[in-house]
Amino acid sequence: MRKQDRRVSRTRGALEAALIELLEHTDYQDITVQAICDTADVGRSAFYQHFTSKDDLFRSGFDRLRRDLDAAAYAAPEENGSAAPKVIEALFVHAEKHAGLYRSVTTGHGGFIALRIIEGTIAQTLGTALLAEAAIPPAEAEVRALMYASATMAALRWWFQNHNRPERDEMVRLVHSAFAVGNSGRH
Repeated sequence: MRKQDRRVSRTRGALEAALIELLEHTDYQDITVQAICDTADVGRSAFYQHFTSKDDLFRSGFDRLRRDLDAAAYAAPEENGSAAPKVIEALFVHAEKHAGLYRSVTTGHGGFIALRIIEGTIAQTLGTALLAEAAIPPAEAEVRALMYASATMAALRWWFQNHNRPERDEMVRLVHSAFAVGNSGRH
């Protein structure tokens, strides 16, 4: 059983890596399942044992991001009681770890779908955290989470497009400080 688990992991990892590699020079909509299989050196039947489609493979690559953001949101909050700084930090750590993917999606090749998945993941995590930590109506928590997610994605795009970009920790501080300014009148 353990041997099979390693094979499954290795195959899934090879397919995810192949998709990332292809995204670095090909628009998402132009990538085929066959191209992914060829790049990963995996047969189509093996692909379909693990994923239902190219979109399913793509979304699965963000499962780790979702888990990392959720863990950050529910870790010990900052002094101001907000989970946002930890969620932002977790996103930038993930982006730095998977720089090839993020570079491709923020500079146009990976495309709109990836950015929407990442932004939706951030908004969902922050919205849930805001509801848990603040006595605010659900609609306000959702709107604030969407604004934070959108602004964070804009900052992430800028970070990957800027050749003289700040270090990750400085970027996290800049993004968090922008949110703090926006919330200075609210307690």
